[in-house]
Amino acid sequence: MVMNGGNLHQGDRYYLESENQEQRGIDRLLDSIHFREMNLRSNQIADSHHGTYEWVFNESCGDRSKMSPIPFRAADSFLEWLSNDQPLFWISGKPGSGKSTLMKFLANHKQTSAMLQRRFQVHDVCIMQFYFWLHGTELQRSLRGCLCTIFNQLLVGNPELAKYLLQGNASITRKRSVDDWSLSELRSVVFAALKSTPGGFAIFLDGLDEFDSSSHSRELLDIVHGLANTGNVKVCVSSRPEASLEASLAHLPRMQLHYLTFDDMVATARNRLTLELQNADRPSLSGNSVAKLAQLIANKAEGVFLWR
Repeated sequence: MVMNGGNLHQGDRYYLESENQEQRGIDRLLDSIHFREMNLRSNQIADSHHGTYEWVFNESCGDRSKMSPIPFRAADSFLEWLSNDQPLFWISGKPGSGKSTLMKFLANHKQTSAMLQRRFQVHDVCIMQFYFWLHGTELQRSLRGCLCTIFNQLLVGNPELAKYLLQGNASITRKRSVDDWSLSELRSVVFAALKSTPGGFAIFLDGLDEFDSSSHSRELLDIVHGLANTGNVKVCVSSRPEASLEASLAHLPRMQLHYLTFDDMVATARNRLTLELQNADRPSLSGNSVAKLAQLIANKAEGVFLWR
């Protein structure tokens, strides 16, 4: 920038004022889609126990299905899904089977990002995530909250996209809070943002069964399928295997989590028991006894990981 005796030329001042005005517009847009509880649910979800869920990135993870004494549909490979053209993947499971923890693990795992970069042939992939929570606030269990969160994650660190959207839609410049956005406006602008941005995207939507179905109940799956059909987006969803979701999602690549985590449960129980016995003022069990007890706990749990 040209300086003259320590002062900016008139043209430079105009440039700075324009630049600052542009940044204020971007900040205002981000503020309008932000709500206080936006990251609360994801921050509450426990991280996976060390070493668990790593089988998801093993090419032979579908073979875990054969280990179960209960016959069920073999698990599809999440790793293969990351590499193929199928846009949707469904993780289903019993209540408490660890779906949210797995979704958080997958969304933040470096191998997920690396595989998607190869799939889309780009250097960077934007991975977005939202966790529906029925017992949370209205925005934590609604489509508006979901779309605001995805939109926020899409815009953060991408000022050029924000500028493009602000220039192309005057109504966006008048938004000041989440209440200023209708569901249709949010849907339209999120889809437009995804379609207008080169590269690749992945969206992890956890807890479809915790969506507040008292309003816009038919639109949830419409939006899920709409996002997946954008062309440069892969969408992974999770839920309990409820009848309405089975009817719409059963044809997708899928894993039924409660059938696949037995070894993870044994490892977690064994480590927790060993740690508790080390800290307790009592005689320790033998390693063989701890292993047997961990197996018993995992058998009794029947895929429910709530005690994790």
